[in-house]
Amino acid sequence: MRHEQMQENQNNMQMVQMQSANMWEELSDHQNMVDEFELEPDYYIDRAPDAIFIPNPEGEIKAT
Repeated sequence: MRHEQMQENQNNMQMVQMQSANMWEELSDHQNMVDEFELEPDYYIDRAPDAIFIPNPEGEIKAT
């Protein structure tokens, strides 16, 4: 029983060390990186075009 408890404590210690380890990795391919401020966005209009007004011909005036 004592051996199992020691083994479990050792496993717990290994897990704590793994969780607290620094997992960040340095990027090595800096040549392929582009500065975001140098990019230009695509230009597009974000709304529908204005409607064209076509008046009714004379004689077709309607009322509600």
